[in-house]
Amino acid sequence: SDSQLLKGINSYRASLKVPALSE
Repeated sequence: SDSQLLKGINSYRASLKVPALSE
């Protein structure tokens, strides 16, 4: 699902120490 994909992207971006995607 999209929300699950966004969670994965946000987690990945968080690991890179960058802002999470806004919804």
